[in-house]
Amino acid sequence: MNLEYFLQKVLLTWESFGDEYVVRLPLIMPGGSNATVRIIPKGNRYYVGDLGLAFQEADSMGYKASFWRTADALVQKARLERNQTELGILVSSEDLYNAVCEVALVSWKVANAVGSLQEG
Repeated sequence: MNLEYFLQKVLLTWESFGDEYVVRLPLIMPGGSNATVRIIPKGNRYYVGDLGLAFQEADSMGYKASFWRTADALVQKARLERNQTELGILVSSEDLYNAVCEVALVSWKVANAVGSLQEG
């Protein structure tokens, strides 16, 4: 087995769409999909967002209405921003790696927290 090929293809995959990059990470969301972030260059900074994946997970479980009530504390603690469906952050190139990891992890935590409402 070629370990480098395995690491590139299995653990991290990405695609570019114009100026946007979509990165799938080896973190499995509660619904079974990979945690995914998009990176959009904005001058000398980068926007990293979760493509609304945590919101989509909540919606698929029937928790769209209470999504941000559950998510806001986690989003604020991580110092991320949000709009109606997506959480993310604008960072410098020096902080890009950490931002990709943080956005993916917070997206997972939010989806997991919403999922635990369904179990309770």
